[in-house]
Amino acid sequence: MKVKDISGNCSRSFHTIEQGQDVAHALKLMSGYNASALMVMDNGTPKGIFTERDLVKEHVGVLTKELHYLRDYISDLEDASYD
Repeated sequence: MKVKDISGNCSRSFHTIEQGQDVAHALKLMSGYNASALMVMDNGTPKGIFTERDLVKEHVGVLTKELHYLRDYISDLEDASYD
């Protein structure tokens, strides 16, 4: 089987966003279009694709770090309650 055999079921249109837009705007577009990716453009030239996976990869590290801070904070509160 070849990609072309499956691609007949794919949408021929794609949604775009300018590369200078913020992530919140990208998420709003993706939600509104029910799309999992946007073509990133620079003055009409395709520069890449922004996907849900990009967002997750970027924010998992931040969320993990915040979770560690929260655990440390809770541990400090528990230690303080025993003093």
